[in-house]
Amino acid sequence: MGLDFSQLYSLLGLEPGCSLDELKHAYRKRVAELHPDRRSAAGIGQDTGSRQLAALTPLYRSALRFHEEYGRLPGSDAGDAAPTAVRMPGRRPEPGAERGTDAGPPPRTPASHWWLLVALAALVGYLVLGASGPRA
Repeated sequence: MGLDFSQLYSLLGLEPGCSLDELKHAYRKRVAELHPDRRSAAGIGQDTGSRQLAALTPLYRSALRFHEEYGRLPGSDAGDAAPTAVRMPGRRPEPGAERGTDAGPPPRTPASHWWLLVALAALVGYLVLGASGPRA
């Protein structure tokens, strides 16, 4: 069964061309309204709130996955999406890559830990040579 993202937008009171920030804000607001502790104050029945929340959460998560993969929300035009970095399958984007900002220093590689290898080699050499040397 395919996902009906129009139901997501309907539950959140949004249009398919909305931004990711608008989607996140509307989702959080709606979840707060459907929360069991707030249902009676909002005039939402127990069964209705539970069904809406059960339908809303998987649709929202699927929309986020769609955005992560395609750089746009489902139902929006592909031309409306801002250019995003190419995403390698199975890899998470580096922080800031999707915004085009400087993500800070590059991640450390094993080559940048050469000093640790030298210290470890010196310790092993000391233990091996010190243990086999003359004892008093």
